[in-house]
Amino acid sequence: MQRDASLSYSNRIKEHILRSEPERRCCKAAQLRGMCALAAINGDECRVSSEYEPAISRLIELYFACVNEPAYTTGCNGSICYFQARMAQEGSFCFDSGCGHCREAFLAGIFLASGHLCDPDAEYMLEFTSPRAIPPAARDLLGGSYKTLRRGSLHVLYCKDSAAIEDFLFAIGAQSFALELIDRKIERDIRNNINRVNNAELANISRQIEFAQRQIYQIQALLGADAFGSLPAALRDTARLRLDNPDLSLAQLGELHEPKVSKATLSRRLREIGRVYEGMNEAGHDKRMSK
Repeated sequence: MQRDASLSYSNRIKEHILRSEPERRCCKAAQLRGMCALAAINGDECRVSSEYEPAISRLIELYFACVNEPAYTTGCNGSICYFQARMAQEGSFCFDSGCGHCREAFLAGIFLASGHLCDPDAEYMLEFTSPRAIPPAARDLLGGSYKTLRRGSLHVLYCKDSAAIEDFLFAIGAQSFALELIDRKIERDIRNNINRVNNAELANISRQIEFAQRQIYQIQALLGADAFGSLPAALRDTARLRLDNPDLSLAQLGELHEPKVSKATLSRRLREIGRVYEGMNEAGHDKRMSK
């Protein structure tokens, strides 16, 4: 997907929506109602603002097409539009459910005027802001993954569930962005899995080095105390191979034996060497205490 570097991720979605216009009159009215659904109302006047100025141009076009009374428009300034409030009353969360495209047009209208989607590379966050309390119908329409909060004087309806955000993008006709979000999530999951595997491997290597160093110390202590010769032949063979190959894993060390021994057998032998070392230490401690 080609990106316009001058636009935010959210505004690129709005640009995509504005490339097509609702064809049927009921869909035009649905999109207009969506754009007005969370607008500010002051008496008989409705105030709609958007972070993306071309969305206001779409609002004006829809208003004249649906209301057909240009006198209702009282003014437009940049990304803010003022007009008659009858399209933004509490009952405005309605559209022709019999039409297969009105729901898409309505949800797209809400996003054009009141929505913002963070770049998924930063975080999953879809939100709708309104200067008035979020109508319960809005949450009913969007689903249970949405929550509300206050941000200063604004009421915010937001969602951090990536699957619900993907569903919303599909619902407003922004399929390419939904698929892009899915691709990014897969890439992120793959990177996270690779990091987890690498971290686990590093942890295993650290444990192997720690165990090998401990084994070498015990074997060298037995050699220094002339206790090495008392070990059974199998343990002496394992001890010599460990001293000569301090960096090998148990599986690799087992391959050097003649005949080869399993990792479990090698682990038992090294534990036995450790017990001999501990017994030698205890015996030395007892002698010192008896003096």
